[in-house]
Amino acid sequence: RDRSPSRGLGDVYKRQTYDMSKTDYCTIGSNHEYIKKVCDTTGNSSTDVDWIITVKVPNGGSSSDMKVTDTIPNGMKCTESDITIEGITGITPLVAGNTITIPFGAVAKGTYTIKVKTHIDPVPAKDTTYQNTATYIDGTVNKNSSADYTYKPEQYLKKETANRSDFPWDYSTGINWKLIVSALPADTTTSIIEDTLPGNLKYKNGSLKVYETDDWSSAENSALTNSIHVTTSSNKIYFEITGDALTHIKTAGKQLCLCYTTDYANLNQAMTSQDYVNKAFIKVNDRVCPEVPATAWGKKLNKDNIIDKTGQYLSLIHI
Repeated sequence: RDRSPSRGLGDVYKRQTYDMSKTDYCTIGSNHEYIKKVCDTTGNSSTDVDWIITVKVPNGGSSSDMKVTDTIPNGMKCTESDITIEGITGITPLVAGNTITIPFGAVAKGTYTIKVKTHIDPVPAKDTTYQNTATYIDGTVNKNSSADYTYKPEQYLKKETANRSDFPWDYSTGINWKLIVSALPADTTTSIIEDTLPGNLKYKNGSLKVYETDDWSSAENSALTNSIHVTTSSNKIYFEITGDALTHIKTAGKQLCLCYTTDYANLNQAMTSQDYVNKAFIKVNDRVCPEVPATAWGKKLNKDNIIDKTGQYLSLIHI
């Protein structure tokens, strides 16, 4: 009986009742967690991604039409053989386009686990997030659960302006650059660096020198230099890592430091102070890794760098 001031003393509540057949897993009615999806792959560098879908059928079991669907994200692939179902037998998963369907049908109350393996294809060259949504469908029940995975490509390349003891600055000829390659995977068979030059710069033929480390005092390794094949096309330079250089860089903990010079294509344009932004990326087998930039700030070519105005004059006096 409610004795609050807002109700009369004669008013009597009807007792609130709950249908306990709808109660399961410490939840009531519509709060029941029918489905939960998580990503089971740790880190961010794997191109094979595992997902786990937990299905909870409430008291009374499911209808003959109950199913679970799962959306394969764009950029990922999956086949029927990549799907396993635990807690029940005799159910065959179906994959059509980017949709996985698990036709459970009438099953008893309980917890069932679906494990899905997906493969990233094509492998992106930049950070990419894949969201995956699974849905529990049974009559009027339609419940979703989503999870995501962010792929971050491994970075094997750094780019900077170069200044070494045996590779000094010389603004009268152009700008020096270096590409630093860290150890590549042991299964690498081909690797090419593509370097895009900014306007008014061109590759100085024969300027490449390769070092085993980025250490200031290390000397050029001519065998490594000779194993880097250099080609150019328009404003691009291609450095193909082969032979001794490829063997060297597939060893854990090793580096390659490629230093080269760019000439000014137009000296008049170089007289104006400007920033030169140079971008490069490395391709390892069929995988393109993220682009890395380097900037030569405020470079300006002075006439004094080009013309030597000093000289000696000899005066001859005839008597």
